[in-house]
Amino acid sequence: MKAFFNVTPTTFVNHYIVNVFVGTTTLGVATFPWADEAMTAKGGVINRADSAWGAPSAEYTGVTAVHELGHALGLWHTHTGVSEVTGCSDPCLEELPLENTAMSSNVTGDLCGDTRPTPVNYQCQDPAETDCSSPSPRMFVNTPFRNPMGYADDACMDGGPGFSRDQKGRMRCYIDCFYSSWKQPALRNNAIPPTIVRAPIAINSGLGPRVTWFAPLGPAENSAFTLERSPAFTSAVTAPAGTLEYQDNSATPASTVR
Repeated sequence: MKAFFNVTPTTFVNHYIVNVFVGTTTLGVATFPWADEAMTAKGGVINRADSAWGAPSAEYTGVTAVHELGHALGLWHTHTGVSEVTGCSDPCLEELPLENTAMSSNVTGDLCGDTRPTPVNYQCQDPAETDCSSPSPRMFVNTPFRNPMGYADDACMDGGPGFSRDQKGRMRCYIDCFYSSWKQPALRNNAIPPTIVRAPIAINSGLGPRVTWFAPLGPAENSAFTLERSPAFTSAVTAPAGTLEYQDNSATPASTVR
C-alpha cells in the first residue's frame, strides 16, 4: 500500500487513513524518525479509519491520529518508563519522586521531564497502582493521563493540555534534525499530491442488484487497502487481470429482496 500511495516522503509526511486492523485493538502505527525507513515509502503513519478524523463514533474524535503523528515526530508513550520496561530492576525504569532519583525523566521513560512517570492507564484519572519503591510502594499522582501520548480515551484528552512543553521541544528538534526538507515551501509546491481516490463504478443489471466498487488501485497487495470503504458491506472479487477489487457497497431493489 505505501509503495503505491506514498507522495514524496522526503517532502511530506504520508498519513494513511484506511480500513486495517479491523477487529483488533490496534488503532494505528507510525515510523519513528530515527528509523531507516522514516524518509522512504515505508515510513509515515497509518490510522484505522474509524479512529481517525471525522469518525462516525462518539468513542473516537481524532486523538489517535495526533498520537500516531506524535510517534512519527519522535515521542514515546507517557507510560514507556513504567509499563514498557522489564520490571522494577530495569535500569531504564522511570521512578518517583523525580527529585530524589539518580536518573531524571529527561533520560528515562519518554525522555520528557515534564511528563511524570505513569503506568499504562486507560482511565481519565490517576491510576490506582503503586510504584516500585521499597519497602513502601507509593501511588502514582499528578500523572499525565490527559496527554495525547497516553492511552485514555479521546473524550478524556479533548480539551486537555495537549502536548507538554518538553514534548513540543522534542518534536521540533526531530523536525529540524531529520525532517528539515518538510519545511521548504519550494519543495512542497513542486510536489502536489495526485488525486488518489478513484471514482466508484456503478453497474446496473436490469432488476438485479446494483453493485458499486472501486476500480483496481494497482497490484493485488495494494488493492486490499481502499480509502473511504464502507464497513457495512465489504467483499472481495477477482478481476480478470488478477487484481483484487474491494466492493464498496451494494443495493437491491426492495421488490427483489428475499
